[in-house]
Amino acid sequence: MKIKLPLLSIFLLISHLLCAQLIYVPDDYSSVQSAIDAASAGDTVVVAEDTYFENIDFKGKPITVASKFILDGDTAHISKTILNGSQPTDEDRASVVTLRSGEDTSSVLIGFKITGGKGCFDLEDYPMGYGGGILIYESGGKITHNIIAYNHLGPSEGFPLPYAGGGIYANVPRNHRAIIRDNMIRNNSCSGDIGSGGGVNLLGENFIFENNSVLDNTLDMMGEGMGAGVYWQFMYYQGSIGEVLFRNNIIKGNAGYSEVQAGKGGGLAFSFIEEIEFYNNIICDNYTEGVGGGIFFNDVRASFFHNTVADNEAADMGNSLSIYMESSGYDLVFYNNILWSDIQNEIPDIHLWGMRDPRTSFYYNIIQEAILQEDSAIVLNNCYRKPGFRNDAYELSEFSTAIGRGIDSVQIDARWYYSHPVDILGNVRPNPIDSHMDLGAYESGFLFTGIQTRRTGKLRIYPNPFHISAKLELENIPTVQKIEMINLRGETVMRMHPSTENSVRIQRNNLPSGLYFLKVLADTEYVLKMVIK
Repeated sequence: MKIKLPLLSIFLLISHLLCAQLIYVPDDYSSVQSAIDAASAGDTVVVAEDTYFENIDFKGKPITVASKFILDGDTAHISKTILNGSQPTDEDRASVVTLRSGEDTSSVLIGFKITGGKGCFDLEDYPMGYGGGILIYESGGKITHNIIAYNHLGPSEGFPLPYAGGGIYANVPRNHRAIIRDNMIRNNSCSGDIGSGGGVNLLGENFIFENNSVLDNTLDMMGEGMGAGVYWQFMYYQGSIGEVLFRNNIIKGNAGYSEVQAGKGGGLAFSFIEEIEFYNNIICDNYTEGVGGGIFFNDVRASFFHNTVADNEAADMGNSLSIYMESSGYDLVFYNNILWSDIQNEIPDIHLWGMRDPRTSFYYNIIQEAILQEDSAIVLNNCYRKPGFRNDAYELSEFSTAIGRGIDSVQIDARWYYSHPVDILGNVRPNPIDSHMDLGAYESGFLFTGIQTRRTGKLRIYPNPFHISAKLELENIPTVQKIEMINLRGETVMRMHPSTENSVRIQRNNLPSGLYFLKVLADTEYVLKMVIK
């Protein structure tokens, strides 16, 4: 598949190539590292399709190291241009790709499959393993359009050490920045005493993490394991917080195991985070032996909106979420989300603990009613009905209770929180433009909004399909206010008055043939029925 690059990106790329040198591997240099060693600032190392058993180091250079994907946008190059770090010359420096010499986002890695990494062990005074696939240490970088898969951090010679970042470990100080975008991060792992980030471990407060798929990564720990998919912690550096965004990611199928059930966050875990915006993410089908099957929050100030958190599982507490707030003053606000795990393990779906005051707020979400401890949170205008998905990508079905329930803004205390104008696929919210937006990461485009469907009411239409007329019978629907027939564009083409006999004759000779919906409004709920003319 080829990716079309925007015209501005093409112009910038051409300008860059005209001013810098292209170095080809293996035409100019036989190895990727030797090409990096020969490169100067602004150069691009272009690597041909092959498998390279190397552990490369950017050595502080502001250069681009890329597969031929950078030249033509063909994604087929990515899986065929492989950096395999399974044969390191130094077992203490066995990450596949290393940026540890003050690099920043001018150091770019693009278009590779990164595999076979074993991590780095020479960064601290005490033994610990970091970054199986990619290591960014007290530096920055730009990591984009890569497959980071089957890297592993595990016990060396039988010693159960702490490990962090099976796929990626990024320690980014305040004066640097990391952009991790459009990557597939899958089947990476950590095993040992304690650990974090089976897929990704982020440390710092100047990150953009977007458009990534973090799939099927694992933590297998004797003790505590934090974030089987992704773990993120701030560093408490002096000064203001940089740009912190976590958006448009899919976090799916990650699993955390702990011999003492001390797992925290099967999909994600966040600790001591300040002012993060977290939106348009899918967090689904994750598991932890502990708390927070989907996400674990530990003293986090965040805006969490338009996310779909579904079908996650925890062995202890909080299938969807586990929130631990020990320190006062942290505001964690949830709005326009779907938070629903249809898992039959009889534990709370949302688990709140350790809180000094209710600084966690849930506004306009879909959540499971029976499991929210309202004495530990502010809860308002949520829906407690199963959301209704149409596929395993968790897009909304036509009659989902999430359709049209979103808000464009909400004021909590003295602060305003806002929705995002596009969904995870780039579709504009709301759709239709004059309706209310949907909950979750996807904007469905369906037209029935804002009102819940009754479970008890029934409609019977016969004949259906009909030619000239049909009879509508209502059963167990009290206080009928109006009856409408709506076409597929959401336009009301016919209105009928309810009868005391709970039956209505539909007769419309001039109605075009096609598919319609009958909508019976009763109080604040409605019943829908498909009808064909």
